[in-house]
Amino acid sequence: RAGGHHLLNLRILTNHAFTYSLLIYVFLQLVQISLTFVIPNLAQLTFNQSALVAGFLLLAGSLLSSFLGPVMGRLLDDRGPRFPLIAGSLCIMASLILFTVFIAHLTILTIIAFHVLYMLGFSMMYNNTMTLGLQ
Repeated sequence: RAGGHHLLNLRILTNHAFTYSLLIYVFLQLVQISLTFVIPNLAQLTFNQSALVAGFLLLAGSLLSSFLGPVMGRLLDDRGPRFPLIAGSLCIMASLILFTVFIAHLTILTIIAFHVLYMLGFSMMYNNTMTLGLQ
């Protein structure tokens, strides 16, 4: 306690909407960090690509996500949280399942396509989850 006030109020975690939003936010970030580590390493070690090409594999999905951020925020405002969260979850699950199923048959183009699908779902969920949690 500093000056009679709690420095960190853990009672906020009793708010289920906040806690669920926080968990989704953290898990999305963990998967995102993992993919941005694994994909370039896969390209370099498996496909013998340069670091430049390996980094460029993430470019299309990252650009898509940066442009879709405001669009998905507008979608949240217009349609509510249900559609972007469900559609985003489906895109993320589909991309991760596709990565898993086709791991032995991945090419540079399929990696880019699956990452773009992941980033589509990510852009639907990430910022919107933070917005919902802060409400």
